[in-house]
This record gives sequence, C-alpha cells and structure tokens, in this order.
Amino acid sequence: MPLHLIAALRAFHILAGALWVGGAFINVMFLVPAVRGAGPAGGAVMRQLVQVRRMPQIINAIMGINVLSGLALYAWASGGFKPAWIAMPSGATFTLGAAFALASVAYSLVFLRPVIERIGKVGAAIGAGPPTPEQASEMTALQGRLGRIGMVGIWLLLLATVAMAVARYV
Repeated sequence: MPLHLIAALRAFHILAGALWVGGAFINVMFLVPAVRGAGPAGGAVMRQLVQVRRMPQIINAIMGINVLSGLALYAWASGGFKPAWIAMPSGATFTLGAAFALASVAYSLVFLRPVIERIGKVGAAIGAGPPTPEQASEMTALQGRLGRIGMVGIWLLLLATVAMAVARYV
C-alpha cells in the first residue's frame, strides 16, 4: 500500500477516533446530565440536537469512518490478517483495541440506539403539548438509562483509545 494512502488512512482514523471518543465523552458526562437537569426544557435541546442538527447520524458517520479506516490499517499492518502478527505483543494490543472499539459499536447499536429512538418518539409527543405524568416519568427513566448505557460505551472507547495509543510500544 502506498505510504501516502497509509498516511491518509491514519489521519482519518485518528481524527475520527478523537471526534468519536470526545463527542461521546462530552455527551455522557455533560450534555445528557444537563438535559436531564433542565427538565422539560431539555427536550427542546434534545430535539434540536437529534432532529435538526442530526447528531446521531453524524456520530455514526464518524464512527464508520473510524472503523473502516482502522480495518484497512489493521489489514495492512498485519500483512493481511496474518496470525503471526496478531500474536505479537503490538499486534495483540492493536487487536484488543479494535475489539474494544467494535464492542462499543455493537453495544451502541443494540442498547443505545433503541433508547435514543424512544426518547425521540416520547419527545415528539411531549412537544405537542405539556407532558403527561406518564410521559414525564418515561422520559426521566429513558434519560437515566441513556446515561448508564453511555458510561459503558465511554469505558469501551477509552480502553480502545489507550490500547491503540500504546500498541506500537509494547
């Protein structure tokens, strides 16, 4: 593979990874708690982020760029997924980092996405008028679940980041 292509893939991979991890961290640690703390007014912020700004779609695109560029780099570095490279300390560490990142993707698709979709539906119903006690209760529960699920995703991404950062040096 030409060096300029490897450099471009690394640039895409690192930039997308920084945006993915940073975006996820800001969301889980600051944005979701602030929206919860704002009560019904937080729903307007979430609608703006999800429906107007299309944040989930953009985060998913960034995640996809990171995973696909990482896969290409992994294939190149491993000489086509050669077990001997994967068994080396650096190869095993890159593999572990990739596994954490892919686990985060799977976890997000299975657990996070349905919660975000449900929040969107309840939020749209609430947007039509003042929330009923049932809607308010469900939204509070969903936001709490979103925070808990997000924390697991953050830990997976942080572990992936650390593994990728040190893999060349082990």
